Amino acid sequence: YADKIQSKRDKLFEETKKTIIYKLPLSEMPPELKANWEKARQPRLFKILSLVKENGHFLEKDLERLLKQDRRLFNEYTGLKARALRYRKWAYSNLAYKLCREFSVLIIEKLNLAEMAKKEKKDGVAKELVDKAKQNRGIAALGYFLATLKSVAKKENSEIKEKSAAYTSSTCHACSALVKPKDISKLMWVCDTC
Repeated sequence: YADKIQSKRDKLFEETKKTIIYKLPLSEMPPELKANWEKARQPRLFKILSLVKENGHFLEKDLERLLKQDRRLFNEYTGLKARALRYRKWAYSNLAYKLCREFSVLIIEKLNLAEMAKKEKKDGVAKELVDKAKQNRGIAALGYFLATLKSVAKKENSEIKEKSAAYTSSTCHACSALVKPKDISKLMWVCDTC
């Protein structure tokens, strides 16, 4: 929903730019408006608005209307983002406490988050679904969750061990036997060896 609000802001901004261009051709545009007009984003246009106000330009009303609508949308957007971040912080903290109180030893895979975020593989071939995955990683904030887990583990006297990803979900924590689960969709299973 926050992204929809941001797209509304962008649409409003582009419509305002078109209105201004319609009312004032580029050839007649004052220098403060003309500079980088096509690349202008909201903050730049608001700087332009302050210059236009000082000069008492007739476009002031159009820019003022944009500023008012944009400020309302921006406040709604930032409020939603802040709520989402607070919820994520609360959810991660609760999950970390639950895990640390249930297990005395937590084994996590060594993750190279920087490598995961790269757009291309080492051979130069582009990764599939890169943009969507990058967006989801940003929303999930794995690094933040791991930092929260480590912090809570210290408070709860739980031990965290980092291991390479190979066989972490199929190695018995007690006897280190490699267990082949009958149903890999299950998160927990009993070791046949010990």
